[in-house]
Amino acid sequence: MRSTGKNFKEVMLDLGEQLGVSLPGNGRGGAPTVMYTYRDEGGTILYQVLRGQGKAFWQRRPDGSGGWIKNLGDTRRVLYRLPDLIDRPGETVYAVEGEKDADRLHAAGLIATTNSGGAGKWKSSHSESLRGRDVVIIPDNDVPGHDHSAQVARALDGVASSVKIVELPGLPDKGDVSDWLDAGHSIDDLLALVEHTAPWTSGGVVAAPRPQIQVNDRQMREIFDETWTVLLAQNDPPALFVSSGSLARLVDGDAGPVIQHLDEPATFGVLAYMADWVRNSGGKISDAKPLKDVARHILSTPHPNLPKLDAVVSTPVFDATGHLVDKPGYHRDGRLWLHRDGGTSIAPVPATPSDDERRLALGLIQDNLFCDFPFAAKSDKAHALAALLLPFVRRMINGPTPIHLIEAPTPGSGKSLLADLVSIVATGRSSEATTVTKNEDESRKKLTAILSRGRPVVVIDNIHGGLESAQLSSAITAELWSDRLLGKTQMVEFPNRALWLVTGNNPKLTMEIARRCIRIRLNPDAEQPWQRSGFKHDPIRTWAIGCRSGLVWAALVIVQAWVAAGRPKVSMTLGSFEDWAVVIGGILEHAGVKGFLEDTNTFYEAADSETGEWRAFISAWHDRFGSKLVSPSDLMSLAEEGGHVPFAWSGISEPSRRAKFGKALSGLRDRKFDAFRVDASRNQRRGSNDYRLVPVAS
Repeated sequence: MRSTGKNFKEVMLDLGEQLGVSLPGNGRGGAPTVMYTYRDEGGTILYQVLRGQGKAFWQRRPDGSGGWIKNLGDTRRVLYRLPDLIDRPGETVYAVEGEKDADRLHAAGLIATTNSGGAGKWKSSHSESLRGRDVVIIPDNDVPGHDHSAQVARALDGVASSVKIVELPGLPDKGDVSDWLDAGHSIDDLLALVEHTAPWTSGGVVAAPRPQIQVNDRQMREIFDETWTVLLAQNDPPALFVSSGSLARLVDGDAGPVIQHLDEPATFGVLAYMADWVRNSGGKISDAKPLKDVARHILSTPHPNLPKLDAVVSTPVFDATGHLVDKPGYHRDGRLWLHRDGGTSIAPVPATPSDDERRLALGLIQDNLFCDFPFAAKSDKAHALAALLLPFVRRMINGPTPIHLIEAPTPGSGKSLLADLVSIVATGRSSEATTVTKNEDESRKKLTAILSRGRPVVVIDNIHGGLESAQLSSAITAELWSDRLLGKTQMVEFPNRALWLVTGNNPKLTMEIARRCIRIRLNPDAEQPWQRSGFKHDPIRTWAIGCRSGLVWAALVIVQAWVAAGRPKVSMTLGSFEDWAVVIGGILEHAGVKGFLEDTNTFYEAADSETGEWRAFISAWHDRFGSKLVSPSDLMSLAEEGGHVPFAWSGISEPSRRAKFGKALSGLRDRKFDAFRVDASRNQRRGSNDYRLVPVAS
């Protein structure tokens, strides 16, 4: 039984919370006295906000197995009572601060909503949910409440049909609309205040009314065409995109916007907010809902004029033409969205960096960020810099890029730390490490999930034993990854634009994986390297986060210097990754960094131990049989006798061992080992192949 390190009471409290059972009075957060549930457009529970005694609040989300996880993670944040907003599209929406107030107004017959997290937590996606609506904001009577109402009004400017901020007279300090109603005021009093409040405007501009789309007595193609006309007219600045061939939008994640591929309920919600859907019965106009057939059509056939979006980046990058993308928002040429969180201010990058600026930039990375890592050779340090630069220039490279394999002879050498630092510079966050399994179907699903998110850095951490995934081999050399999204039937394609980092201790690689790697080897030459001390910047993660603006500037300057010089090329290349070698090799050589792609053959020989063992077996084979045809049975006896290639014939039963060895021999057909090529010839009597060694010119 696994130990949790908790006592019996703590375990039972956690179990009760996961099952939704109220906690005792002194439980974590107190007993949940009120529970507020947030649902998506289709009514599915996304998360809950729970209130305990006093003003203790906490949040949780379903774990998919009937229990709860006590954080929201990357769960999409939506408005409270979102399905009610969709079901009553023609009514004024009251935006308040807190679920209690929203429920109070809802009980009185009004449509009311709020955002989770309280004042200051309004998101752009919330505004989209109110597109074209008449919105009344009722602030709490305190500084955060008034600041929040102003923030929401600004966010709704040009999105909502109209916005009013209603100040409640006689409201006590820190009071809210529930307090106001409890003091004897009525809903009619509130409606009268709304009636006499002037619309909030920004610069005197008032949002235009929503268009109307008639759903009856028309051909469906007319409704389809009108829907697209309205959507495209409203999509400036863009909010809807085509990503991986599917309709998509940006939603707020914990670290900024993320791409969300729309399903039918979400598309239905988009349609509900973009227009007033009506029926015309003999000239009498009445409210209607968007047609589900329209939602299905919009979802299945994205309009060709929708902007294409491949990724969201949080750091300036270079596009395919070598132009530096440094302005926040959507960039059509680069097919990307640049999100700047406001916390990182990067110094201007000169169009033609001077030699001093280039040396300063290189020194900031090589002599500060990387200075305490025990690189085994200068090629390893060069490849570490290649990994750090790749996310900034990925769009300048046509075709795939290799795995950057960070390896060491022992744990604690700094492999994961190095991967983390590369991710911090490229994305502002530590790496989200993952693993691959021997189950190829599971590996495929995991790779699809990773690539669908458009992550610029993918870290496969601490591989044990070996890395043999055929799915990973395929993903690395594919410009586009095709698969089905989980739970869906349609095929989608995701661009492979990630930096792939793999860490491990002397990992065993197949040749299929090894030839797709460049090595970054760390060799601390210490029995317990994790006990080392005396580092220049300690802790280095904290230093990197604090100095990230300068490190990003340094990476951009190193690249810009190469671009300004006319992108000089280098002669070194790497099979399957030729364009990567031209771009990265050119940048490093222009920066004066030596060692790029050196020691590659040494790495392949060390990584691919199987080839060396086969070569020894081939030598014994030639000594015993020369160039005669030999049966698999005789070759297996030779292998067992000399202890050659045990990985090719070891097994539990004799039939399984023979089958395994036969398959291994089949894989050698036409392969060359030194002066011989393995030739296969069909044995008609036995119905299987015999093999011989054919001399070839060296």
